[in-house]
Amino acid sequence: MYIACLLSLVLLTCIYLFLKRNYNYWKRKGVPNPPASVIFGNLGESLTFTKSLGQIYHEIYQKYTDLAYVGFYKMRTPGVILRDPELVREVLVKSFNHFQANDLKIDDANDPLVAKNPFFVHGEKWKNNRSILSPSFTSKQVKPLFPLMEEVCHKLVKYLETKENEKSGIEAKELAQRFTMDVVASCAVGLEADSFKHENTEFRTMAERILSPSFFTNIKLFFLFAMPSLALFLKLKFVPDDAADYFRKIVNQTMNYRKENGIIRHDFLNNMQNVKLSLGEENFTNEDITIHLVGFFMDGFETSSVVLSHALYEIAANPHHQKKLREEIEQSLTERGKFDYYTLRDLDFLNRFLQESLRMHPADMFIAKLCTEEFEFPSPTGSGPNIKIEPKTPVIIPIHSLHYDPQYYPDPEKFDPDRFTKENKEKIVKGTYLPFSDGPRICLGKGSRLLNRVSS
Repeated sequence: MYIACLLSLVLLTCIYLFLKRNYNYWKRKGVPNPPASVIFGNLGESLTFTKSLGQIYHEIYQKYTDLAYVGFYKMRTPGVILRDPELVREVLVKSFNHFQANDLKIDDANDPLVAKNPFFVHGEKWKNNRSILSPSFTSKQVKPLFPLMEEVCHKLVKYLETKENEKSGIEAKELAQRFTMDVVASCAVGLEADSFKHENTEFRTMAERILSPSFFTNIKLFFLFAMPSLALFLKLKFVPDDAADYFRKIVNQTMNYRKENGIIRHDFLNNMQNVKLSLGEENFTNEDITIHLVGFFMDGFETSSVVLSHALYEIAANPHHQKKLREEIEQSLTERGKFDYYTLRDLDFLNRFLQESLRMHPADMFIAKLCTEEFEFPSPTGSGPNIKIEPKTPVIIPIHSLHYDPQYYPDPEKFDPDRFTKENKEKIVKGTYLPFSDGPRICLGKGSRLLNRVSS
């Protein structure tokens, strides 16, 4: 009995020491880091949903004000949180080849509809798929989407007219979701989602199965981002099977209908059909089209609705800015007599308003990169030897923290579109404004996203 207890104690001690051994990694390298708990590292509070990953990274960012970067532990894996804009630029732009990958692991066989999404892949696979998608997001391709968005805007106005006598107010997120749902359905595959008439259409239900917040979705996303190896083992997916089958059906039915009826519609699906004609069916199949359509949808629906709802809030919360926006739009209509792509592009105050809204309410609180080739950072304190960053090291770029750092944005809690006047934009430190990321992996849909928000 005594020997069994002793052996158990020795075994437990060995397990504890094995689990703890990684937590001296940054101390050995001379990189400051907050205390980490065994197994969960610095992310324990996100597992209990006490705090989000973004909040945890933000608190670490704020605590180490004199450092260029800080060590942390993503469970048992050592990672770094960047604080210096120069290092941010180094990772995203100048030394991109050393940090090509986003910190996500995807099982192609288990999650095929994100297998070729440029956000989830890197290397040659990323280059090939980005080159396929890039032409669809040029201004030449985005401009024809404006009339489609304009149609949805008219539906939005009619919907608001039915609500003008309601005293309970309007939920901005719900309104934004209805708008972005209709826009994405129309611009992607030419569908009438009818979100302003019907609350729970099949299209919306399947869309929400992918990304809309829920308890299970939050757990799933935590494992996919924080514990990707376990997520692979559990076969967790970004796109559930029923949603995947639904979007495959939509793509195939729409393509067949257009072919049979000789229909050409200038939307995302048409662009993908042109790619298929160019590359040949053996190199670009209907499954590939579905993959990229789901990516377009993931970017255009939930992400855009979050950003748009915050912009609507800021319009309501700042009546003096609202008045200025209205005056600028009315003046532009008087001068040009119509509202089109170029009119929206030239609305200076509206664009500044949206840029400030994106500063205060970015779609993502952080960018999670992964070191793909060994690299050296200067000492975090500014003195001492360089620090070697090994492959597979997570590198966090805290967008929210940089956007709210008073060193770069004085009085950061104040909503001030004048930060983005032509004169003031030149003063913004590179690497501190990242609503669409930066460098070769900057958001492809930046133009269409802005058009979406501006048009609404």
